[in-house]
Amino acid sequence: MKLLTGTIVSQQTFKRQMIRIILSWNSIGAMGFNAVDVLFRIFLEQTSDPTIKF
Repeated sequence: MKLLTGTIVSQQTFKRQMIRIILSWNSIGAMGFNAVDVLFRIFLEQTSDPTIKF
């Protein structure tokens, strides 16, 4: 999966990709809920817009 390829991806696309990755990790169960929660908090801090628009 190509997320960061040196080209600037739009915030919306980036958010959608991150959400898809987090949801897939959560459904597979490869990651613990705490790990997903931490990743999600980091993801929210990295985005300029604190609200997620689906």
